[in-house]
Parts: sequence; structure tokens; C-alpha cells
Amino acid sequence: MNEFVIVVHGGAGAVKPGELSPAKEMMIQRGLEEAPEAGRMILGNGGFALDAVQVAVRSMENNPLFNAGRGWLRAEF
Repeated sequence: MNEFVIVVHGGAGAVKPGELSPAKEMMIQRGLEEAPEAGRMILGNGGFALDAVQVAVRSMENNPLFNAGRGWLRAEF
């Protein structure tokens, strides 16, 4: 049996303790669990690593709670 790991992070930026409601924190946690799980399903079924990474990244990009794939949202000069 092959072992593998997929790691994701929720984006750049600082969130201060207590800034998020418990409901939003739970939604973010679920999003952070869904992305690597999507990739794990590909690998677990004998798929290619590149396909697994693309699926995990797409999961993050499609989740409005994260800024993956959106670039810098505002210019700060």
C-alpha cells in the first residue's frame, strides 16, 4: 500500500482570534478538509499525482471562503 500526503492552506492574510463566528470557522475548517480529501480520492483510486493536485487546488479555488486562484484582491501602496 502506498502512502501519500496532500497539504493545503487557506490563503494569505491574518485572522485575529475571535474575529470569525463559530459557524464561519466551521465552514472554513470543512473547506480545508474537502480539498485534500478530493485529491486523496484520486490517489486512492490509482490516479496520477498531478490530477490529485489539480482537483485539490480546484476545490480551494471554487470555495468563496478562500482566496486561492484570485491573486491579490486589493493594491496596497
